[in-house]
Amino acid sequence: MHRKSTQQRQLAKRGFFGRLAHAFRERQIYVRSRGEVQFITIKPYMLVVGLFVVLTSFFWLAFASINVTFKDELIAVKERRIYQNKLNHEDRIADLRKQIDQLNAKLLLDQKGYLGEVDKVHRQYQSLVERHNRLSGFFRQGWMPVKSVLPLPSKQNTSTNNDNNDGQSNSYNGGFTNGKSNKGRNGKQSFAPNQAGKSNFNELTYAQKYASVFTTKKEILAPLAELRKDMTGFDTLQMKLLDEVAVYAIAKTKNTGKIFRRLGVNPEQILKTAKLATADSVGGPFIAASSLQSEPTMVAERLKKAITALNKMKLLRQQSKKLPLAIPIKNIKRISSRFGLRRDPFRRVAAMHTGIDIKAPYRAKIKNPAPGLVIYAGWGGGYGRMVKIKHANGIETRYAHMAKILVKKGQYVKTGQAVGLLGNSGRSTGAHLHYETRVNGRPTNPSRFWKARNDFQSLSQKK
Repeated sequence: MHRKSTQQRQLAKRGFFGRLAHAFRERQIYVRSRGEVQFITIKPYMLVVGLFVVLTSFFWLAFASINVTFKDELIAVKERRIYQNKLNHEDRIADLRKQIDQLNAKLLLDQKGYLGEVDKVHRQYQSLVERHNRLSGFFRQGWMPVKSVLPLPSKQNTSTNNDNNDGQSNSYNGGFTNGKSNKGRNGKQSFAPNQAGKSNFNELTYAQKYASVFTTKKEILAPLAELRKDMTGFDTLQMKLLDEVAVYAIAKTKNTGKIFRRLGVNPEQILKTAKLATADSVGGPFIAASSLQSEPTMVAERLKKAITALNKMKLLRQQSKKLPLAIPIKNIKRISSRFGLRRDPFRRVAAMHTGIDIKAPYRAKIKNPAPGLVIYAGWGGGYGRMVKIKHANGIETRYAHMAKILVKKGQYVKTGQAVGLLGNSGRSTGAHLHYETRVNGRPTNPSRFWKARNDFQSLSQKK
């Protein structure tokens, strides 16, 4: 008893794992046969494996017994569950069929309303065709020389359209022959709708064309397919007009750029650095053009090209208004000395004259020909009283020999604002204005700017 209690105290000190190791300690089995004693050693892992086999066999026997005993009940529960799922599935299918039947019935009942909506969209499309035609005429007659891609509506057709009170199709039926262009009377390509020289006052509406009851999906989609075919032809009209606009704007930009180059100004640099001025009293949320998914891809690409070309043309036009194109003084008597080599009035030898001398009445107002910033106003040695004005695109103008200066350094001056009075200060033989224009610091003949003014006016009036 004492030994057993001591052993228990030792196991208690070892804890759970100590007891577990003690339970699966190595054991020996002694066998005595014919006066001989033998023993068999059983390792701890063999005890663990043996226990696992015994427990597994026990649980498997218990499971098999329960399964055999309650087999019928388990099968019955599974069958009831499957049967219930089947009933639920059949009920769902029945509900879906009922909904489909209701939709089909509603579609058959609303066929007239559906075709009426198609007719409404078709009339709106015809209105777009007529508007497109008038827009082309507007371009052709006034804004730019774009040939009308649709014939302008005649008075007869217009009166017919006004008398058509039942909403039937007007003289533009909006149909295109297989989406291809037709040949006009002059032999040129014409994208006009099929008219065949007749008014379509008696043209059937979609409700009349498709009066029979729809029975198939193909029959339901037929009116939309026909309308979509017509609208595809209208996309061709829009693309042709946008191409004409882009060509016109690119040509105008190119011709305007030539005038800038003659002045020594790089138009490509202007397009990169200058910003297009926005109109006053405009606003609204920003919506990217790429987010407008309703526009066909080809039309959207041409629209983007046309807008880009028009913006470049408009930008160069805006920048041309910032050039010193006007003569800075009125009541000119004569040009007393021109730009270039001349005989110096004091030394009597050849010298470079970097401006133009303008003879005018004494103390006549000298007006700024373009908006800019006064960068110098004061005495300039041989220039006498002088004003320097910095304009856009690297252009500078100088006004010398003035009797009085009317502006200050750092002052912003507008077009036509007086900057001084004509005088005889500095290195001068008489009252006159010495006027200079410089491009990127290099003297340029001011008469080029005066000639460019006429070129810009001619270009804006040229169609």
